[in-house]
Amino acid sequence: MPNTFDPTTENPETLNISDIDSDWLWSDSFDSSYPDVRIISIQFNPGATDDHCVIKEGSAAGHPIFDVTCENEYDQRIEYKKKKALRPVLDFSAGTYSAGSTIKIEFDL
Repeated sequence: MPNTFDPTTENPETLNISDIDSDWLWSDSFDSSYPDVRIISIQFNPGATDDHCVIKEGSAAGHPIFDVTCENEYDQRIEYKKKKALRPVLDFSAGTYSAGSTIKIEFDL
């Protein structure tokens, strides 16, 4: 099953990614009229022990803007980005995502 993107679960400025099994690009969920986004926060909810989430800027070759490893499935991680303009990319191959892992990105357009 491919990644599931849901930009409308809570409000138009929250993106939820679940069923994580491949890279995710900003352009997968939004058209080119929104080339950048001001990240407010990134939250990772792991599915199991040692899940590792890596989100980079611009492309899979970009520098990490969110890089966390969780001790167990209850070790939720959140970082506040203070509205820095970014193009987030989920680098699937750099992380470890168990069934049930989810990512929530809050942003400003």
